[in-house]
Amino acid sequence: MGSNFTYENAGEWIGREVAVSPWFTITQEQVDLFATATHDHDWMHIDPERAKKESPFGGPIAFGFLTLSMLSHFSHEAGIWPQGTSYGINYGLDRMRLIAPVRSGRSHPRPLRTGRLRSSARRRIPHGQQDHHRNRGHRQAGDGRRLDRALLPRRREGPLSTPKPASAPIEDLKTLAARARERWPDRPFLNFDETGERLSFAQFDQRSNAIGNALVSLGIGLDAKVGVMLRNCSWHPLAWVALSKIGATMVPLNIFYKHDDASYLLAHAECVAVITSDEFVPLLTLIAKAGGPNPMLISIDGTGGSRTETLPAIATDEGPTAFSTTGRHLANIQYTSGTTGKPKGCMLPNAYWLAMARKLVNTFSIGSEEVM
Repeated sequence: MGSNFTYENAGEWIGREVAVSPWFTITQEQVDLFATATHDHDWMHIDPERAKKESPFGGPIAFGFLTLSMLSHFSHEAGIWPQGTSYGINYGLDRMRLIAPVRSGRSHPRPLRTGRLRSSARRRIPHGQQDHHRNRGHRQAGDGRRLDRALLPRRREGPLSTPKPASAPIEDLKTLAARARERWPDRPFLNFDETGERLSFAQFDQRSNAIGNALVSLGIGLDAKVGVMLRNCSWHPLAWVALSKIGATMVPLNIFYKHDDASYLLAHAECVAVITSDEFVPLLTLIAKAGGPNPMLISIDGTGGSRTETLPAIATDEGPTAFSTTGRHLANIQYTSGTTGKPKGCMLPNAYWLAMARKLVNTFSIGSEEVM
C-alpha cells in the first residue's frame, strides 16, 4: 500500500481494491489442526475418505471459521497498515456470509473478492476489512460496508455442476430416482394406507417423469416456483420429485391454511402454479377474485372448473425429462409456521435432501431391506 492509505483518507477507499495478497492453499493438515484446536471433529472436514463418498461437496472442506481466520494472514501478506498506526486488534465483522465451500488440499484455492468481483488469480481485500478486522487502534477507519463481499469465495464450476463419474455421490433427486429404478425396479417404494396406493421404484420414476413432462407442456420449467396443496397421497411426493426433475421448486402449502395465509405464501414465493385437488380449488379461486395471487391451478382430480388444468389427463409421457439437474438446484422453499411473525421461507437445494438421507442412513444403520 505504501503511503497512500492513511486514517485521514480511509473513506476514499470504501468499495475499492486496497491490496492483493498471494495465493494460499489450505491443506488437510491445517484442517485437522483447526479441528483439534476448536474441538470440532466433524467428519465432513477431517475424514477425507468418508467425505468423498457421502459429502455433497465430493471431498473434505475447510471449516468456515478457518477460512475466515485466514484474513489476518492475508492482511499481513498484503501489507495493509494505515500510516501512523502502531498496532491492530480484531474488532468484529458485519454481515459476513460463507456461501460456498473451500475444498482442502486444492492447489488453486478460491480467492476472496471485492464487491466488484474482478477476475484475478490472487486475493483481493477491500477497505472494509481493515476497518472491522484488524486496523483498529484508537480510531475507526471507514464504515466497513464491503466486508461481507470480501468474504464471498469466487463461484466457479465445482463438484456440484461438472459431469460426475459413476462413483461420485448422487446429488439430485432425479438421478436418485433413476438409480433406484435401475437397481430395484419392482421393489415396493411407497405405501399409502389411506388410499391403498402402492408404488414400486420403477412406477414412481415413470409417473414422476410423466408429471414433469406434463408440467413442461404447461410452460413450467427452470426456476419456476410451484405450490403444492394436497392431502397425504402419492401425488404429493410425485409432484415434488417431478418438479425437481425439471429444475422447478416446490412450495408446500398447508391444507389448513385460510385465505390470508395461503395468499401471503403464494405472493411471497411468487408461485406461477399450484398443484392441488378439487377440494382446495374454491379457496385458491377466491384468493384470485379478491385481487390476490392468481397462479395456474393444476388439479389431480380435474373437475374443479374451467380455470383448472387436469393433471392425470396430460401426464402420459413417461420418458425421462429433458432438464439436467444438479445438487445446487432449489428443490423446496419450506415456510415456517409464522406463529411469531410472517412465515419465512427456507431454501433447500437438492443436495440438502441427499445429505439428510445419508445422515439418517448412517446414524440409524438403515439397510436396503428396511421398511420406514
